[in-house]
Amino acid sequence: VSIGSVDNIHTRHVVKYDSLSVTLRYYGDAKETSGKQNSTNLDEMKHWDTYIVQGSPYVTARYYGLRPELTALSDFTDISCPPTMQTEEERLTRKQSNSTHSNRRRMSIFSQPSSPAATGTSGKKFGVCGISEKSTRQKKVITGVQFVVTTQEGLMWLVFASEPITFEFEEAARRNIK
Repeated sequence: VSIGSVDNIHTRHVVKYDSLSVTLRYYGDAKETSGKQNSTNLDEMKHWDTYIVQGSPYVTARYYGLRPELTALSDFTDISCPPTMQTEEERLTRKQSNSTHSNRRRMSIFSQPSSPAATGTSGKKFGVCGISEKSTRQKKVITGVQFVVTTQEGLMWLVFASEPITFEFEEAARRNIK
């Protein structure tokens, strides 16, 4: 899986480096920087940064005004919400089971983002992510801060965001998630 931007990138620079890491900055097109194209300060332009650290199994990217894009070397098969954890006691309480089972503290996993555990009293979802009503059979729209991306080889990638973002996965174009 590679990361990039839906928006056009016109240049890149090494911002910082040391013996074990490097910070790269990719700048968006000047015409897309909403009034800042005449700025000589590159920090004011839309850009994204990535941090490459020797030996790290993780990739970190920060986007400033640009939209992230994930690209597979082969094909993606799905993007979904990670499973949520809930105690057996909470699950049984929701089902209004008898009181003899309510003291159990076993953990169970729910993989449905629309499970009762992910729904507040007002009907709004809270938690790590949810599938939008804008989704169709051809295009899946998913919003949140944690995602599971699967490739046709069965590889699973966990994607985390510090703030909620929306990804679109089109069944016809299985190589990109925008």
